[in-house]
Amino acid sequence: IMLYPRIFKADKLSQLRDEEGMISLAVLPFDNLTGDSSLYYWQNGISEYLINRLGNSGELAVSSSQVVSDILKGTRQVNTASLSPDIARITANKVDASTFITGNFIGTGSDVTIMLNLVNTENGDLIWSTSVEGDMGSNYRSVLNHLSDTVRNYLEIKAIEEQVELEMTNAFPNSSEAYRYYIDGLNAIMDGEYATANEYLSEANEIDSTFTSAAFYLAFSYSFNNQFEENLSRWTNRAYELKENLPPVYRPWIELWYACYITEDIDDVGRYCDLMYNSALHSRLLLFDLAVTYVSFLEDNEKSIEAYKKIESLNELWQDKWRYDIYYLEYAKTLLMAERPDDAERIIEKGLKVKPDNGYLKLAQGAVHIMKGDSIEINASVELIRKVVREMGYGPKYEEQSMGVMYCWAKD
Repeated sequence: IMLYPRIFKADKLSQLRDEEGMISLAVLPFDNLTGDSSLYYWQNGISEYLINRLGNSGELAVSSSQVVSDILKGTRQVNTASLSPDIARITANKVDASTFITGNFIGTGSDVTIMLNLVNTENGDLIWSTSVEGDMGSNYRSVLNHLSDTVRNYLEIKAIEEQVELEMTNAFPNSSEAYRYYIDGLNAIMDGEYATANEYLSEANEIDSTFTSAAFYLAFSYSFNNQFEENLSRWTNRAYELKENLPPVYRPWIELWYACYITEDIDDVGRYCDLMYNSALHSRLLLFDLAVTYVSFLEDNEKSIEAYKKIESLNELWQDKWRYDIYYLEYAKTLLMAERPDDAERIIEKGLKVKPDNGYLKLAQGAVHIMKGDSIEINASVELIRKVVREMGYGPKYEEQSMGVMYCWAKD
């Protein structure tokens, strides 16, 4: 009787634990089987909610939603109606997750049934499944809280003896409409449309003023839109006030921005940069922001370049050309400051394949030719840039300003 459970009912999760005893987990987008395309945002919304709730567990190592999204973009599976089992396993393998969660939701209007499956990454075997029903309109948080608590109680050994740890009920908005605006705002940031991102994220915060992530990305968007005073400070402060609502892994990012723009404590900036640098980040956006901060605040080109190299490694691992074209520009500028024109040229060429009409990348390309002393290519770049400026309808003053920027980046 004592041996029977050990032989015939062995814990399916015991062999999936790592050396530290944690279960590595990837949560993939849920399939929308409702037939209502307007509910597209819940494909990632359900999985991101689970990631935030499960990410606070001391028993689970949960991959971030940004990492999973980046890999799926490389396989062109982000916006498909359903995720194939093979793609799901490949994605989980790429983030070194021994298990992954997949599922779907079906229903009419806001009355939805969510099905969830926990799968073994190595062999594709189903470990466990569950489902919840409810109103995903005004009561969606209650539905997803119940789902995440069910999953968490199953996965955590400690949950057998005690209730789940402190809940993160404010990490997501109180309205599904606020979440829709948040998703659209992040997409606008990735496309470099910061004014549009500001509008979407402002709407999200207008609907729910406790939405931490929306507040932070408003600060992020305003910083790239060159609105460094009132708006940047306001939303950095607000994100800092709400930082406890986020999983621990994201809090140093908020602390870093607070040190950069509010306290302006350069020692704290360096400390949080190093903390993030040494934390095995697998988010390209986090690494990009870290690389820019190393240059802008600490004038440390080498650590910045190392952060950029991590992004390159992720691009190669996921076989994905990152569409965030400002990454290629800032990386090239840092390489030029470090007087590495050949490496800068390589990055610029990759960037121009992503966005061939990026004028700033062409300026950086001209700076490479200047630094390498290639007079023929320098003259060609000068003529090209003057032509582009004229075609855009700007006058000689802007032409000279562009020339000055190009020679400045070339340290000439």
